[in-house]
Order: sequence, then structure tokens, then C-alpha cells
Amino acid sequence: MIKRITLPHPVLRNKLLLSSIFLFSFLSIFTDSQAQFNFKKDSTSRVTINKGSHYTRTPFVTLQIAAFDIKEMQISNRQDFIDAHWIAYQPTVYGWKLIPEDGDQKVYVRFKDVKANMMTMATADIHLDMTPPKNPKIKIDVEGEAIKDSTQLVKLFVSAEEAQKRYYVMVSNHRSFYRQRWQLVTPEIEDWQLGSKLDGVKIVFAKFRDRSGNISEVVSDKVILDTQGPVRPSITINNGQPALTKQAAEVQLTLTAGGATEMIISDTDNFEGKEWQPIKKYLKWTLSEGDGEKRLYARFRDNAKNETEIVSASIDIDSTPPSDMMITVNGGDQTSRHINGVVELVIKAKDAKYMMISNNENFRGGRWLPYQELVTDWHLVGENGKKSVFIKFKDDAGNQSEAISDEIVLIR
Repeated sequence: MIKRITLPHPVLRNKLLLSSIFLFSFLSIFTDSQAQFNFKKDSTSRVTINKGSHYTRTPFVTLQIAAFDIKEMQISNRQDFIDAHWIAYQPTVYGWKLIPEDGDQKVYVRFKDVKANMMTMATADIHLDMTPPKNPKIKIDVEGEAIKDSTQLVKLFVSAEEAQKRYYVMVSNHRSFYRQRWQLVTPEIEDWQLGSKLDGVKIVFAKFRDRSGNISEVVSDKVILDTQGPVRPSITINNGQPALTKQAAEVQLTLTAGGATEMIISDTDNFEGKEWQPIKKYLKWTLSEGDGEKRLYARFRDNAKNETEIVSASIDIDSTPPSDMMITVNGGDQTSRHINGVVELVIKAKDAKYMMISNNENFRGGRWLPYQELVTDWHLVGENGKKSVFIKFKDDAGNQSEAISDEIVLIR
């Protein structure tokens, strides 16, 4: 069964419609106002420093301030605002100066609305650090002043004095630090590859940065890359003297090698029991006992421990003078009738290198001459009569023989 509904009179219907529209509009306005009131009530004033940075290396900073329905504000580095003045609200304040002292800093901001009501205070914190890391250091960990391997990776020691535990270092083989990045400092940097593989001085640079961005001075350390050993190694004994007597068994060595800083000397080629020593051009050396060849060995090296081949020199120890000596005047003739007293000498001596001939037994005015077995023009001196010719010999070692002589009668 369908129940009939009777609508009100048209006039009454219009009044109901207008009433409904009014009620809906009122509720809408009330809801909007309530939402706007809640927004104001829930909003808070805020201040940040340098867009929320935790550190700054300059006391001059930028403040970002967010507040609603605010007319004036005060800014101060002190909570009591004793040094602050009321200024018109602005969302950004450039060049605000913090207290110029390293350490944690706080900025305070308070507000007034259009009715002069004091609003909630806002604060922001930042750490001011104007001091870069001090006493920066870098050390290349190699033995000596040079390395000889162009592929060698080296260890670096880096450090600086910094109040913050976390700080950074940048290391480079170039002063420009091109394409290098900051990294957290650790006391050691392993396996650092030096620059060019060409021989020469290799420099490693370092600089340090704290969390505020302060950068230290640039420091460096250097090492020499030397892949080439010393050149032209040489050892000579007594300036190349071939022999000497046992009585002069202490000799002087002359030692040279271009680029060498150390040398090792021995009378055996395995250098057993000998140690490296700083290079010297001249060195006194005592030879071993006994006659015969004495050979000495030398090797040189540079700061990078590049070594030369072994070089050697020898000298003979000879304590025996020339022997089997003989001198004959004019083939053994008894007399000579040469008007100028010229005679011929035949000479023999084993191991002789030099000889001295004289008409006097004391060899006064005599000179050592190269050994030869025939002298065709020796001059006798003085009046007619018995004449003697004296001779003695010397070997390479300087051993001298006794004097021998022969006689002839000069008749003119």
C-alpha cells in the first residue's frame, strides 16, 4: 500500500529551502573558522641557522625564521635579550654575527603579534670553529731517502692537531690536488702510488679540513725514485802501481762511482764479514801477508740501494830483488884504446825493470833508467888506467839489488 505524502504549501516550501541554505552556509563558515583557528593554534615559530648546518667557520651567518601572524621580533645571542631591539618581522636575516669565539653557539628569537601579544621563543644551535687543524704532517714511510722500484706502493703517515675527533685529509701527488677527494683521517694511508714512473724527486702533498670547513696549510714530503744504479765504478791500488815490497804492504785505494753513496770493500768477491760504509774517494788498506798477487774487490750502491757490478784491482807483493845479474865491458876485453873513453856494456838481470849505472861505487849523481841489455856509448872518466863500471837494478815493487861491476884498462 502506497502512502501519499502531502507536500507543504508552496510558500512554506520556499521558507524551508531558505532555512536549509542558511543553516548549511553557517555550518560551512563555522567549520572553516574552526579549521583556521586550529591551524594557528598548532603552528609554531621556528629559526634555523645556515639552513640547518651544524658547523660554521665564520661568525657571520644567515637566519631563516618562520612565524605566523607576527609583527615584530627580537634576535639575540643571549637568552635575556639584554642587547636586543624590536624589529619588523622578516623571514630571512643575513649577516647575523655570532659571539666570535670557537664553540657551541645559540641564537634566540622571540615575537609579538599585531596585538602586541608576546609569542613563544624560538632557538637554534650551531658550532662555530674558526681555527683550522694545526701542525699538519705527512711522512712517506720508506727506508732512507730513495726507492728503486717505480711500481712500489708506499705507506703515508698523516696527522694534525684538531679539537674534533672527526676531521678530513686530502692527499695528492700535485699541489693543485686536482680530482682528489676529502677522506676521514686515519693515521696511516696504505698503498699510495707515487706519480710518474720516471726517475726523480716524488712529492706527496696533504692538507687537512675540520667539520666546519677550515683548511690547514699544505704540507709535503718527498722521496727520490732512482731505478738506475751508480755508474762507472772503479777501484785502483796505489794509483795503479803494479807491485810493491812487503815492507810497504799498506796501500791507498782510490774508489769512484757516479751517484754512489755507499761502498763495500773486501779481499774476497763474496764480501763475507764486510759491511757497507759511506763512500770515500781515498781509503787506506792493509794487504794480507805473503808475496804474490793481492786482489781487492769493491761494490757501490746509492740511496735507493741500487748496486753496481763488482769491480776489482790487483797489485803484486814482491820482496825479492832482481837476481842473476851481470855486466860486461867491451865483451870482456882487458883494455880499451878509445880516444874518448867510450865503451860498450852488456847487461843481464832477472825481474829487473830499472837500472842505475855509474863510474862511482856510491852512484853519486846516478839516475834510474829503464832496464836494457845493451849500452853502446858509456863514457869512462878520468886519466888512463884501471876503470870500473858499477850497476844495480830495481824491480816494479821497488826492490833494489846489490851493486855489481866490471873492469877495463883505459889506454889512450
